[in-house]
Amino acid sequence: MNQNEILEKWSSDPLKFFRNFDCWLSPKNNFDLSGYAFSIESVGSTGGGVLISRRHIISAAHVIGDGGSQSKYPKKIWFTNNKNQTFEYTILGQETIYLDYRNTDLCVCLLDKEVDSSICHYKVLPRDWRSYLASPIPEIPFKSNFAETIPCFYSNQFRTVGVGDLSVTLAKPYTITRDINEIYYKISSSYNASIQGKSLAVIGGDSGNPIFCKVGNELVLMGAWYTGTPNSVNSIPLSSGSYIGNFPSVSALYDEVNKILGKLNYKLQTVNLAAYKTKDLRADMQNIDAIVNAPDRAPASNDNTTFTPAPAPAVVAKGISLLALGTIGYLIWKYL
Repeated sequence: MNQNEILEKWSSDPLKFFRNFDCWLSPKNNFDLSGYAFSIESVGSTGGGVLISRRHIISAAHVIGDGGSQSKYPKKIWFTNNKNQTFEYTILGQETIYLDYRNTDLCVCLLDKEVDSSICHYKVLPRDWRSYLASPIPEIPFKSNFAETIPCFYSNQFRTVGVGDLSVTLAKPYTITRDINEIYYKISSSYNASIQGKSLAVIGGDSGNPIFCKVGNELVLMGAWYTGTPNSVNSIPLSSGSYIGNFPSVSALYDEVNKILGKLNYKLQTVNLAAYKTKDLRADMQNIDAIVNAPDRAPASNDNTTFTPAPAPAVVAKGISLLALGTIGYLIWKYL
């Protein structure tokens, strides 16, 4: 299989997912995607859903948050560990983050219970992570010298992985107290010729799916898709520097997210950057060429079953049992 495909196949009744263990973001490269939900009830693979604690996910508010097209709760969510065991949980509700009464499009959702110990949750970058860079992140439009950019991995509704370059924007302040450069980051197709062909457009239905960076041998969560690639440049491959999409940064909204998590005594975990006080963080984050350019391997068996990218089937909630599962607890959590 292609190494940018996260799933080999999935089945329904019961809903189960089977990983492509040759994927770039798999245990073969010491990466763990078990904290990335493969389906959410009523939205399928749209909406993403990525664990930031043992009981909380983030997603796009315009999908399952305030004003979202599928914002009714409770709803089910599915995670699959690295042994291809699929676990079902229930999302009890959500809180959308606002700044100066404006919807940031980042929502935090609460699960009915802690996920299994075989499922990971993700660390984020500390608020001051950019101070560990030897030079600033380039602004849009990029300079042709990709040595200053920061590559990121990202996923979509088809559970395929793309690679792009992180940037900031030349924009007016978004709120009274915050500059848009501190809240939203943009991803553009890579200027690095060796990986540029691995950049994928972000289209309708990809909202809420995650963006990661690499720090050491660890995937670090940056955020979830808000907007995507304009149709005018929605081609494959994308030309170098083409706009792919933007997202609200979890690190920039660190205090707001922690306020929600803290209601149940959870807290965001940040990746330790102490080692980068004496060396440039960017050099480590850029070191992904060997991962994405490794040759595809031949199939390990005669199993010819293929995975056709498509939203997973929605599952109808059953009776009052879901309500009894914890809705009262959720309401207490939300209004604390």
